[in-house]
Amino acid sequence: MNGTYELLDKKRNKENEKRIAITIKEQLRYNDYLRPARWAARDYCIIGEGDHGEGVGKVQAGLSFKVSGTKNLMRGGYVAVYLNWDDTYSVRVVRVRGSDMKLISLKNGIYCDNLGEVIDEILDGNA
Repeated sequence: MNGTYELLDKKRNKENEKRIAITIKEQLRYNDYLRPARWAARDYCIIGEGDHGEGVGKVQAGLSFKVSGTKNLMRGGYVAVYLNWDDTYSVRVVRVRGSDMKLISLKNGIYCDNLGEVIDEILDGNA
């Protein structure tokens, strides 16, 4: 009987992570529906709940995606958006070359209505 409850909790958690990722994707388009298209955003992935390293810490869930063609990441990189437990967001932008990964920017305490603008500033090299 205990195993059944664990499976239900895992299923609910996965559904919640998916819902959060969809919400983040919608919030990226706030005030500018074409913003993700300008970043050439693609390969979206759900980020699960847990501790996601230095500077980000424990999060509810998130969304990551590949970008290219921007001033800061002309040849491509990745953006990860994390929903923190205080209902703000953290954004991590990295450049990947082969097996080398370089942190471009890490911003914390971002509110949902500023999320797209903050990522725009990072990708355009103004942050």
